[in-house]
Amino acid sequence: MLRLARKNVIVQKLAAVETLGETTLILTDKTGTLTKNQLTLANAEFLDGQENLEEIENAPSGEAFDHFYRISVLCNDAVPDNGGYKGDPLDAALLFFARELDGAKFKKVNDLKLITEDPFDSEAMFMGTVHETDKGLYIAAKGASEVILEKCTHYFDQGETKETGPDFTGRWIKKDKELSALGMKVIAFAFREEPPERLDELKEKDDFVEKMIFLGLAGFIDPVRPEVIEPIGKCHKAGIKVVMVTGDHPETALNIAKRVKITEGDGGKVFHGKDLKGEHDFSNVSIFARVDPSQKLGIVEYYQDQKEIVGMTGDGVNDAPALKKANIGIAMGKRGTQVAREVSDMVLKDDAFSSIVHAIEQGRTIFENIKKFIMYQLSYHLAEIIIIASISFTMFILPLYPLQLLFINLLSDVFPALALGVGKGTPAIMDKKPKDSDEPVITKRDWVITVVYGVVIAVFVIAAFVFSSEFLNLSSEVCNNIAFFSLAFGQLLHTFDMRSPEEPIFNNQITRNHYVWMAIGFCTVVLIAAYLIPVLSNALSFVALSSQAWLIIAATSILMLVTNQVVKQIWKI
Repeated sequence: MLRLARKNVIVQKLAAVETLGETTLILTDKTGTLTKNQLTLANAEFLDGQENLEEIENAPSGEAFDHFYRISVLCNDAVPDNGGYKGDPLDAALLFFARELDGAKFKKVNDLKLITEDPFDSEAMFMGTVHETDKGLYIAAKGASEVILEKCTHYFDQGETKETGPDFTGRWIKKDKELSALGMKVIAFAFREEPPERLDELKEKDDFVEKMIFLGLAGFIDPVRPEVIEPIGKCHKAGIKVVMVTGDHPETALNIAKRVKITEGDGGKVFHGKDLKGEHDFSNVSIFARVDPSQKLGIVEYYQDQKEIVGMTGDGVNDAPALKKANIGIAMGKRGTQVAREVSDMVLKDDAFSSIVHAIEQGRTIFENIKKFIMYQLSYHLAEIIIIASISFTMFILPLYPLQLLFINLLSDVFPALALGVGKGTPAIMDKKPKDSDEPVITKRDWVITVVYGVVIAVFVIAAFVFSSEFLNLSSEVCNNIAFFSLAFGQLLHTFDMRSPEEPIFNNQITRNHYVWMAIGFCTVVLIAAYLIPVLSNALSFVALSSQAWLIIAATSILMLVTNQVVKQIWKI
C-alpha cells in the first residue's frame, strides 16, 4: 500500500487490493487521463472563413471575430488564479487567449455586468449568459455543436443575420466532424441581442438560450500524454481491455484513441451516447462518445453483467453512482470533486492512466505474495505434522518437543513469511491474464504443490532422524537436535521454493528480495545464538553436536531445497 502511495495511488478500501488483481476492463475518461488537459485554442470557423489562432499576434478584423471574442469572455466560468485561470480547461483557454490578444479590450468586455447565467451542464452540453451592454442585452452561448445548432434560427454572415435553411445544420455538423477528426475538441458559438426593456423577462426565464444566431465553431487542441501508450500496451498484454468513455465528439475520441493505441485489435468501434437506450452488444466497442455521466452507470452495469471486473475513472459529482457501482472506482485527485473521491476505492494523485496500471500491477503482486505466504506456511506446517506422526507412531519416539516447535514456528511464521509478503513481484506479472474472481486464493493445483513441498521436507527430516538413530546409533537427544536443525534450516531455505516456475533459479523475485535475505540471516543468527547461549540451549533441550551431526543437518537442508527445485523445474509448479 505504501508503494502504491509513492506511485500517486491512494487506496481507500483494503478489499480493493484483491479486486485490482482481478480487473479485466478499465473504463477511462479521455480529458486529463489520456490527454494533458491543457487546452489551447487552435482555430475558429466562421461563415466568412477560417482563423488560425495558434500563432495569432494581432486581432483579426470583422464583426464575426468581435462576437467570438465577446462570447469567449462573457460565456465563461473560469476565474483568475496566480496569473492564469482555474476552472474548466476550455474556459481557461478562452480567457487566456482573449487576455493575451488584447488586454484593454479584454478588461472592457470582462467588466460588463452579468444579469443571469445558465451554467454548463454535462447533460445539456451547453452554457449561456446574459450581460448588460451600452446598447442593451447580450445573450451568449457556447457548447456542443449539435446542441447549439438546434437552438439557432439564424446565422451571422458578413455582418448580416440570415435564417438557417434545411441544409445549414448538416453542413456545420460535417465541419465539426472534420475538425474533430483532427483530434480537436470542438464547440459552437451563438449570440442574440435584445433591447434593455426585456431585462426583467430574461431574469425570470429559465431557458433564455433560444432563437439564437449561429456564429461558428472553435477548435481546441489537448495534447496526448505520451506516457500512457506503454501502460495501455501493458493492459492489452495482461488481458485487460481499455475502453474510453467521454463526452467529446466521436471523431475527436477516435483520433485520441488511435494515438494512444486503445483501438489496437478491434478496429476502433465507436458507440454514440444517444444510441445507448435499449439492449446492445458492446463486446467490440472501444470508445463511448457523447456520453453524459448518468449513462456511465448503465455502461458499468452492462460490463458487470458480462462478468467483467470493471475499473472506472471519474471526477464529477454526477460520476459518483457509476464510481460506486464499479468494482474499482478510481477518482481523480487533481480535478476530482470531493464526492467522487469519497465514493471511490482509490484516488489518483496525478490523474494519470499509468498510475492505474501501476495499481493493477501492485494488486496482482500483493495477491501473489499472499498466496506465497500461505503456501509457504501450509507446506512446512504439513511437514511438521507428517514428521511427528510418522516417527511417533512407528518408532514411538517424539522427534520434536513442543517448545522446539513453538520456537521454530515463531521464527518461520514471522520473518521469512512476512518477507515473502512484501516482495516486489515478477516483471512478468502483467503478462498473465487476470485471475478469475470466482477462483479461491489457494486452488486445487496450489494444494497439490503445497502437499508435494510438505512431503519432500518431511521425507528428508525423517530420513535424517532414522539414519542418525538406526545406522549411526546416536542418542535420542542428538537425533532430536538433528531433526530440529534440519527442519529449521530447511524451512528457511524453503523460502526460495516460492519463486514462480517461469523464473530462473538464481535470479528471481525471491533472490532479489532483500527482505528475504535479511529474514534468513536474522533467523540463522537466532538459531545459532539459541544453540550457543546456555539458558536458551537448556530450555530448548539442545546438546553439543559433532561435526558429523552438523554435516547431516547441512546435507538434509540443502537436499530439501534441491529436490523441491528439481520438482518445480520438471512439473513447472
